Amino acid sequence: MRNLLILLSWFFLSAGNAQPPLELGWKDLIPKELETEDPFEKLNSEELENLGTVARYRLLEEYSPESVSVDIQLEKDSLERWLSNAGVATDSLIAESIRIAEKRQQRAKGIVHELAGRIVKIPGYLLPLDYSAERVTEFLLVPWVGACIHTPPPPKNQIVYVRLAKGYAYTSIYEPLWVSGEITTGDRTTKLYLVDGSDDINSGYSMLESTVSPYKRDE
Repeated sequence: MRNLLILLSWFFLSAGNAQPPLELGWKDLIPKELETEDPFEKLNSEELENLGTVARYRLLEEYSPESVSVDIQLEKDSLERWLSNAGVATDSLIAESIRIAEKRQQRAKGIVHELAGRIVKIPGYLLPLDYSAERVTEFLLVPWVGACIHTPPPPKNQIVYVRLAKGYAYTSIYEPLWVSGEITTGDRTTKLYLVDGSDDINSGYSMLESTVSPYKRDE
């Protein structure tokens, strides 16, 4: 009897301490922006426009020099003098814009590794990968209807690979749903079969042995 009371006490204590899943939105799967300052915020519209034109002409010079006409070269030189007289640090700002663009590109594909091992809940739409007895047992969770089918695939940090032990009897890819379970991080490539063939889809997150429930707007 004493052992039974101890077991029951442990059960109720554990149940009382259980934390609800961390509800995530799709933006939570993207690393936070690390930029704290905008190097262009002090430029007026004319300075921004002229700086952008100079940057485009410099790229043209680098990658397609045969396309740089005399008129383009003269305009570029004129705009560079104009920016210099306006006190705009053209070279450093262009270099900074390239660095920011590369950083934002990396961020768009980055993974939030701090989420690994958390019990989470996230809404989305499924793209079925495998079935068992008319129930989907593997699918990709995506943020909008028809992603990877009617539009190019989202970046890998906007795709979650999901595996279900008991499967889910879904009615349509247009049916929104909640997926709950432990989330893990790591690249995974999955073949998605389409009407006109197949495609390899990269995902940056996985949720294995998850549970699925219909999405309700008041949740």
